[in-house]
Formats: sequence, structure tokens, C-alpha cells
Amino acid sequence: MRFVIDASVALKWILPEADSDLSSALLTLDNELFAPDLILPEVMGVLLRGTRQNRVIGDAAESAWTLLNAALRLESTPGHVMAAYRIAEAADGFLFDAVYVNLSRALDCPLVTADQGQYQQASRAGIRVLRLAEAGAPKS
Repeated sequence: MRFVIDASVALKWILPEADSDLSSALLTLDNELFAPDLILPEVMGVLLRGTRQNRVIGDAAESAWTLLNAALRLESTPGHVMAAYRIAEAADGFLFDAVYVNLSRALDCPLVTADQGQYQQASRAGIRVLRLAEAGAPKS
């Protein structure tokens, strides 16, 4: 399947968090994963903050960079900004989150998130959005 994933999902590939196994399942299934290139500084910024707070150690940044570039089909952010602005304005949401929403709309595929605010904004925008547990659960 094709999915747009946001940073809340990608971070679970790198940091041990609740539902990291579900996020990793998206990598092992026959999925095509998309994200705006905005995801790179977003994820790397979280890792930098974690490093400064001594919560992230080792080569997490290098591993994350490699994984993100290998696992995702990155789409250029600037082409989505004005449409995202309108989405965020109408949904009373955040512009960065709306970039993911607009990419999902443009690619006509579901957005997968582990972030409740992102889920609500995408829902208000009429985008098919899945919670991580819905997309990452192994199919029997």
C-alpha cells in the first residue's frame, strides 16, 4: 500500500517508544512510504534535542538520516505550502502538519500518524487518516 507518514511515525523507527513495533512493521510490509522533505529537519531536530538532554546516544543521527533517506520517497515541501496554509487555517491546525495532510491529498493515499493533533487536523480536512495501530498492525 501507499502511505504518507509523518514524523511521529518515523521517530518510532529510531527511538524506542510505545508502538515502535507497529511503526517498524510499515517498513517490512510491501508498502510505499512518502513524506514531505520537511520530515528530515523535523526528525533530526528531535534527535538533536534528545542528544543535548542526554536521552539520545551513539550514532542515532547518522542512522536516522540513512534510514529516512532509504525508507521514504521524499516529496518537495514548497509545492505544498500554500495549500497547506489553507488547510491549517480552515482546520485551526499547524502549518507543518498541514503539509503532510496536503501531500496525502495530492498523492491520494492515507496519512499515517501517531499524533492525535495531526489525526484531528487531517480528519477535519477530509483526508483519509489512519492511526499507527490501524496501518502498522500485521495482517493475518
